[in-house]
Amino acid sequence: MQKLEALTLYITDKMDLSAEAISAQVTSMVLKPKGRDEGNQVLLHSLCYQATLNLIGFPYQAEEIARFNAHLMTWLADHDDREALDDAYPAISLDLQDTQTANLGLSLAFEEWVYITSSADGELEYGGQNWSLSTAEMDLALSAEVAASLVSLAD
Repeated sequence: MQKLEALTLYITDKMDLSAEAISAQVTSMVLKPKGRDEGNQVLLHSLCYQATLNLIGFPYQAEEIARFNAHLMTWLADHDDREALDDAYPAISLDLQDTQTANLGLSLAFEEWVYITSSADGELEYGGQNWSLSTAEMDLALSAEVAASLVSLAD
């Protein structure tokens, strides 16, 4: 649940919260087996989960809810492909405690892909090799060349 952990750390930092003021937990999850060989890695499964973040004593008068939502939505836009999710948009609720503070509840869904990669000391055996659980490896090209030929349609 790397995305939930990363979002929790980000919100804690951006909203200047103490570690005691925020809690995060997974409320449900579904594991969807994939088994797709991608060359240097194998997509093992996707992990779809519903999570909640609770901010206790959120100073909703001093820290506008719009600012919290702006941090949330921009982080999600940069770190999570939400279009594929059935429940793509988070739900935010406020339980007012007094004129200055509220308990804020955030409910949202995530999907994370889990891979295995070849590893000499890996505990998993597949195709005559040892493998370890991992996150996605991205192969980035430092340069590229495109060759094309245009056929004249006027002929």
